[in-house]
Amino acid sequence: KNAWRKGPVLEKIVFADLLWVDFGVGNRLSEFLEMYWKCLHNGSYIVIHSTVTNKVTREWLERVRKLNGGEGSVFPSFGKKGSSTEGQRVHHVSFWEPHKSYQNSFTVLQKRVEGLTPEPIYSEHA
Repeated sequence: KNAWRKGPVLEKIVFADLLWVDFGVGNRLSEFLEMYWKCLHNGSYIVIHSTVTNKVTREWLERVRKLNGGEGSVFPSFGKKGSSTEGQRVHHVSFWEPHKSYQNSFTVLQKRVEGLTPEPIYSEHA
């Protein structure tokens, strides 16, 4: 199925715990994530291939890295008042494989909704 053609159909949304983005999304990465963000559970992961050493996706990654300071954006409406992502946050980590010249990195994002912790607490003592 072509992920760009229609995007997720609202009446048929299946919530996912992992979204693997392993295709040439390039400068449309924010647009792609905006379409599929609503299909992810709180605590879900998004793995995006080739983000650290590719010029276009690195620019996107730098915006994600600024989220902690409140300046960046995963996509244009992310976290803004009145948007479907209001009150949401993203945790992230990137991995670089320095022994490879191309397609040598990936970034993992975790969707976090403010006030809702996706992980349960199973014990009270360390």
